[in-house]
Amino acid sequence: MKSSKAKFLSMESLSLRKPFAQQLPLVILIGITIIYTAITWGRYGNIHIDFGRELYTAWRISEGDVLYRDIAWFNGPLSQYFNGFLFYIFGKSLNVLYAANLIILIFIIILIYNIVTKLSNVFAAAVTVLFFLPISAFGYITEVGNYNFIAPYSHEMSHGILLLLLSIFFLIRFFERQNLENAFLCGIFVGLSVLTKLEVAAAAVVGILYGFYVIIRQYSNAKEKLYLLFVALLGVVLPVVLAVLLFSLSIPFTTVLENIFIPLRLVMSNQVRNIPIYGFITGFSDVRLSLWIVMWSLVVNICFIAPVFAVKIFTLTKTKDKFWGIPVAILSVLIVFILYLLINDIYKRDIALYFPACWPIILLLSFVILHLRKYKNIQSYPIIISMVLCSFILKLKVPLKLMFSHYGVFFVVTSLMLFMIFIFKTIARSPISFGCKAVYKTYIVVMFFIILFPLVKDTYNHVGILNAYEYKNEKRGNVYLNIHEFMASNILQYVDKNIPKNETVAILPQGAGVNFFTDHVNPTRYITVLPLEIAAFGEKNIIEAYVEHSPDWIVILQSIPGDLENATWLSFIHHLSEHEGQSYTQYFSGDGFLVFKKKI
Repeated sequence: MKSSKAKFLSMESLSLRKPFAQQLPLVILIGITIIYTAITWGRYGNIHIDFGRELYTAWRISEGDVLYRDIAWFNGPLSQYFNGFLFYIFGKSLNVLYAANLIILIFIIILIYNIVTKLSNVFAAAVTVLFFLPISAFGYITEVGNYNFIAPYSHEMSHGILLLLLSIFFLIRFFERQNLENAFLCGIFVGLSVLTKLEVAAAAVVGILYGFYVIIRQYSNAKEKLYLLFVALLGVVLPVVLAVLLFSLSIPFTTVLENIFIPLRLVMSNQVRNIPIYGFITGFSDVRLSLWIVMWSLVVNICFIAPVFAVKIFTLTKTKDKFWGIPVAILSVLIVFILYLLINDIYKRDIALYFPACWPIILLLSFVILHLRKYKNIQSYPIIISMVLCSFILKLKVPLKLMFSHYGVFFVVTSLMLFMIFIFKTIARSPISFGCKAVYKTYIVVMFFIILFPLVKDTYNHVGILNAYEYKNEKRGNVYLNIHEFMASNILQYVDKNIPKNETVAILPQGAGVNFFTDHVNPTRYITVLPLEIAAFGEKNIIEAYVEHSPDWIVILQSIPGDLENATWLSFIHHLSEHEGQSYTQYFSGDGFLVFKKKI
């Protein structure tokens, strides 16, 4: 169904069937990904912070537990049921999840490469993937190895990014062919993203559907517009309605709706905003400092791309360019390089970490500028403006402190794509010689790598040096614990050797990964009890659950950053012991943890 009066020109077919020369860089990069994953197998993921919860939840679902009923959860159900299905089919092992995440990562790489190739060129696509790998795919910038695509802190983020990229892919296909099939598929992947995480869901629904609207509004036939819009929206609604109906077979419909709206309630909660760790990560704990970081990030970004515009600004004709274009290109590159070398190592790491801090502002300005009429003759305008809007909305969780760490490793993916598309398209369209363009392409690759080198070095140290202890488990897979996970290594050995498998264990405030590796079930819905969970589900409900389904053993992990004070948990144990028929006594004191046993 094509409109003869569509204003936008059709793009070339976005197909994976490209000449081998165009696909060779992609094949090499995928090969590097597979080799690196094999070398670092088992070295990603923190089993007692976040990633352990992912393992435990998938395991319990594979055993028949129902999300929201048997396990308290405030994200969408898609990722956990996907992982649970994998455990059900292939066995409950860390290796299964690693392998699945590797396959998902390869699909993400393929999508990034092909989308950037479509909107720019093969060189830009290869460079984008080249820097996506150390920054996001395999990033291990912090001591907690959960902010990457191999062992993500939340699979809803990694799966959500895949679905968002698939939505962009089929939006491009719809823009090219303008048929019902691609409109429906684009809507389906947007709908599936709604079942992951709020940040991704908002970006997909608003950003992709806006791009879809920009395309169909050029149609002169109102019926045609409405029909295409109906098909796309049907695709969006279908997965959500189906998921709600399936859950309604196991839990009340009102409970389903209540859990769906928990993320929206958390966004507006003052209790969540006052949690110190979230204030630090989002930048709201010190707004003045965050704005200062954004300003300097903007300065660094301008300095970084300034050489690209040096010859373009001063070169008026190709004739002059042939005379002095290459010397100016080399000189401008050397100036930036020398200035960077004069900075000390601490500032170099900060520059690398906070390089994208100004991107939310740039994205917002870009969205406004793209609405100016003179930019609407850009061939890929609907796709670019859709990606800009998606990228901006993704970053609303960390508007003042976007960095190549924590949540940022997921949020920067589409922005990194746009960044490279902009730079290499600018170089390609500049009225400069082939030699100048070669100088600038080399400069972008080398300088970007130099800037990011401190983060690459951090990843190397965390993956290699800090992963000092290997915990071997024939059933669940081997995992390396870094020197900062001494509590996990101690408690794994203790629980595995001293607590019978038929007795239940709750590890507080978080540590469900230990349950997974030692085959011990937490009998309550609340496997993690952090400030965010308390804000989401209510302290009263959590205490009632622990009273009604009291574990045989409770293990308190001591002094985990971001958790409540130890005194709070001792008070929690005392509170449980006050109820009739229940009493917990301290059974063992280990290095970094306390063990309490329920009296019968």
